[in-house]
Amino acid sequence: GRVLVALRKLATGVVNGTEQLSDAASVALSNIREEMLRIRNATVVNHAEDQDEVDRARDGVARCDDWTVIDNASLSAIRGEQHGTCRSSEAELQQTKTAACDKYIVGMQGLNPPNCVTSLPADPKPADVSAVLTCVQKKAVWWRDFNATAMELAESCDQASVAHADKKHACDSAQTTYEATFCGYRSQLMS
Repeated sequence: GRVLVALRKLATGVVNGTEQLSDAASVALSNIREEMLRIRNATVVNHAEDQDEVDRARDGVARCDDWTVIDNASLSAIRGEQHGTCRSSEAELQQTKTAACDKYIVGMQGLNPPNCVTSLPADPKPADVSAVLTCVQKKAVWWRDFNATAMELAESCDQASVAHADKKHACDSAQTTYEATFCGYRSQLMS
């Protein structure tokens, strides 16, 4: 502050003719002027260099946004393919489930047990006891074999149902992820 006030006072006096500059003061002021020009020029150069750096950073961020849009487009496409593949697998498991459960239902229909049961007397006489035992044994073998087959068919239907339900749940999740990714990509394009 005080140097500036003194320089102003000296400059005003020189202009008005009330002050005279000594040779030393004139050289000093000339040197100060040259130094100030060098500082100003260096500041302009530094500013240009700094601005170039800022511009490069800005352009890098802009390219990053472009890459982000491209990356999100690719990610959206990948998620769409994953969802489509998942739904194809789900459809195959649905067919497997339908076939297994239909086979189970058909296997449980039209039962054909030995018909000796229909001719069994309600109160067998001693002479009929042997025939009743033979019929019961035939029936037991038939029920044992039928039970094993029915259990296999039921297990096959249950396993196919669980596999389909699990895949459906996974595909529903894949669909949610795909839709969210696509919506994010779309909003980037719209903004």
